[in-house]
Amino acid sequence: MRTDGAELGLQQPLTASLYAAVSYTYLHRAEDEATGLRLSRRPKHSGSLFLGWRAGNADTSIVMLRTGERPDSEAVFPFARVTNHAYTVIDVNTQVRLGTFTPFVKIENLANTRYEEVFGFAS
Repeated sequence: MRTDGAELGLQQPLTASLYAAVSYTYLHRAEDEATGLRLSRRPKHSGSLFLGWRAGNADTSIVMLRTGERPDSEAVFPFARVTNHAYTVIDVNTQVRLGTFTPFVKIENLANTRYEEVFGFAS
């Protein structure tokens, strides 16, 4: 198995209570040396955007995650190689720190995007 690529990330406070982050991954090569085929479920491009707000003991954040198209295989015979489509999801999280207890509410896939992390299995 051979892989190489690059990952970039940046975190930046925007104000005293607002902060942001961005990340990007470029996977140049991810291949099985025996077959020369690209490794399954390894997107060439992926990344995220993050925006957070902090007020006292409360934090709220929104994250947009992008996963590029990637090779996969069918889960049933004949186990053919397929291309799993790219997708973007948005997650929202709110939490309140109460001493050693931190309750939170998290909404994953806010826009109800239809996607499959693994081909043939809806997420």
